[in-house]
Amino acid sequence: MKQTNQEQVAEVLDSDNSDEYLKEIEGNQDGQFMQQITSGRKNKCDMIISYNSINKIRFEFLTCILVIYDCIMLPFDLAFDLEKAMDAQAYQIHTIISLAIKIVYIIDFFLGFFKSYLDDRTGREIRDK
Repeated sequence: MKQTNQEQVAEVLDSDNSDEYLKEIEGNQDGQFMQQITSGRKNKCDMIISYNSINKIRFEFLTCILVIYDCIMLPFDLAFDLEKAMDAQAYQIHTIISLAIKIVYIIDFFLGFFKSYLDDRTGREIRDK
């Protein structure tokens, strides 16, 4: 017995193997039906950060500024003994800033595993882990 479009959509959305169903249905139906399935599809993981999220963009902007800061300060760190060149309080602040930057880099590394991206072929956002 042939399933209706609505029954197929319900089956795809409730399934753990939804990608396999999509491939199977894709050959049998028109593009509008595929768009209906993919637009109503539940996210597999709600912890994925959208590629165009404003908070992600802000965090990446902060990371870029910190990279520029590192590009300026790292040569000074390596070329001169800043501990002797700076007074104790200024050097302590510099050390705290350097540590905070490293922590931001580590956070950025782990957040990279939870970011969505655009598929080059289809131009759609990929939110799978």
